[in-house]
Amino acid sequence: MFLSSDRINDDDHARALFQNILQANPQLACLLGMDAGISTTGLRVAGVPTGKDERVQQFVQEKAAAVLVDVGKLDIISDGLIHFQMLRFCQKTRLAFLGRNTPTPLISYILAQVYATILEALCQKGTTIWLKRMASCAVLLT
Repeated sequence: MFLSSDRINDDDHARALFQNILQANPQLACLLGMDAGISTTGLRVAGVPTGKDERVQQFVQEKAAAVLVDVGKLDIISDGLIHFQMLRFCQKTRLAFLGRNTPTPLISYILAQVYATILEALCQKGTTIWLKRMASCAVLLT
């Protein structure tokens, strides 16, 4: 058991201690080759980050950034239906697991940014005429 003065604040040191424990115990030898995700600020359990709020937000932000890059890559798809399906079923779902299993106040802003980007990409592909019609109808109704 560590006392507060014994707290390890260096990730490399923590990984080295973990590796030493694994090497010292033959029953744990099968875990030596695994990347255990050792961190002094948090860890990942079943793909969900735990730990300090800043660490959780950083982890989700990194995942969100990857989705945003991939949303941009889909712009080359000319077929509106295929573009929609790729956005809906491939990109929008990528953060769903994190959204269900991470405290909402920590990540709601990040997820909102991703969903807004997906919606914008969707609206730019094949729906421009429909949006213009809706905007003109809204002007007529006001």
